[in-house]
Amino acid sequence: MIIKDLNPGDLERMMAEHRELNPDRPIRGDIKAALDRYAARGIPVGDFLTACLENNLMEAMGRADSYNRATIHQICMYIYNDMPSPCHGSPEKVTAWLARFKDSSPGV
Repeated sequence: MIIKDLNPGDLERMMAEHRELNPDRPIRGDIKAALDRYAARGIPVGDFLTACLENNLMEAMGRADSYNRATIHQICMYIYNDMPSPCHGSPEKVTAWLARFKDSSPGV
């Protein structure tokens, strides 16, 4: 199936099915807050978000609850578009990002 070859009625039916199967759900507030704390202060996140930040889709899907599985696209778009690029993309980048904050925190 090539989208450009669909007639307007078929295209609208396909788009309606897509909207039904993939509602535009927002990122849960606790997830966004955890990502923001990680980016701003280097506070570690849980296993699901760590997998997202490390660009490990298989791990992220395996650790996601049902709501986060339904919003993983929105979560990934937020990470990619709204977070500093040095803080995500690979396990090494995540480790380095966290180390920046650990090295600069005052002794306890």
